[in-house]
Amino acid sequence: MAENKKKPAVTQAEIKKRDNNGATGAKTGNRQAGNTGGRSGASGAKSSGAGGKSSATGAKSGSAAGRNQAVANKSGTKSATKSGSRSGSRPNNNQPAKRGNAGRQPQRNKRPAELHKKGPVSTTVVIIGSVVVGIVLAIIVTLIMRASLLGITETGQEYVMGTSFTVSAYVTANNEKATISYDKSEFNPEEPGEYEITVTVSSGRLSSKKKVTINVVDDDSPIISGNDSISFLVGDEINWADYYTVTDAQPDLAEQITASPAVDTSEEGTYEVTLQVIDWAEHISTKDITVTVYDLGEEMRQAIQASRQYKADYGLYPDSSGVYVYEAEDDADGAVVYALVSSQTMYKVFDDGSAVFYDVDNEDEAAVTAARELYAEIKESGTLISYSAILDFLG
Repeated sequence: MAENKKKPAVTQAEIKKRDNNGATGAKTGNRQAGNTGGRSGASGAKSSGAGGKSSATGAKSGSAAGRNQAVANKSGTKSATKSGSRSGSRPNNNQPAKRGNAGRQPQRNKRPAELHKKGPVSTTVVIIGSVVVGIVLAIIVTLIMRASLLGITETGQEYVMGTSFTVSAYVTANNEKATISYDKSEFNPEEPGEYEITVTVSSGRLSSKKKVTINVVDDDSPIISGNDSISFLVGDEINWADYYTVTDAQPDLAEQITASPAVDTSEEGTYEVTLQVIDWAEHISTKDITVTVYDLGEEMRQAIQASRQYKADYGLYPDSSGVYVYEAEDDADGAVVYALVSSQTMYKVFDDGSAVFYDVDNEDEAAVTAARELYAEIKESGTLISYSAILDFLG
């Protein structure tokens, strides 16, 4: 009968070594840990056939290996969860380390860092944009304020000549506290036409210049004033402005009087004449008069010529007593006659029909005495022309 040989008992050191190997296998992953535990269990089963003690010891080792497998599974699961790795745990110390991505944490798909950062260029653009917007808003607010404070309303564009002119009658400030002035050099209220004037609106320290248009119009027609009848001498040259005046806004309009029909002073005659004048506004004025041309003696003519000049110089008519005409002898100026139009006023009359005031130096007593003696002689020896005969020729 064959003798049963006992297998050597598994020592405690071997069990500990196996336990360590089981734990190490657990760290490498579930599959490796399970295989290690299975091998340890098989060794324990074989040992149990040798004897009860060895069997018990094997069973204990198998149980320990099973517990180690469970612990390894739990440890591997936690390690995989924490690291987010699909590859499991680190390799076994007994096996060569595998090259590759094992043991590395997976990299997330991240955008480049520079895309998440605002560089100095972007910041500068934002600042410049903010400044520009601020400037534009400030300009808009300023324009709105100026419009409300310095705005004007044109209340009229037509000024009638002859009326008083104030710029406020044609331009009104929208702001009650604002004042209005204008450049007077650009406007002439005494001449019709269209004027563009510069108006200045002021409110405190703010001021604004604006252009406005004012039309100057003449609504009044001219008026011709003078006698309804007038007399001239044969050979007279007629200047109607010497005998008639025109009232109108246009100055010197009497110089533009015309007569229809024209008067011929080369011979005696009577004319029914219409005087006419047109002002700058195309207003027409007329006056109907009677004109008589006389062929009188030289003394009558000379008296009339002296009287006309007297009226022209001083606006006066001869004395109602009439005009004395006296022949001048050896006059230094070449005068033909002397005409005494008043007690102390005398004119020299020349061949061409002109008349000049006889001037006496009142500071020279001898000259004054000589003039008085001449006046007395003219009144005594001269020819008297009646005032009424002269008046018709004076206009």
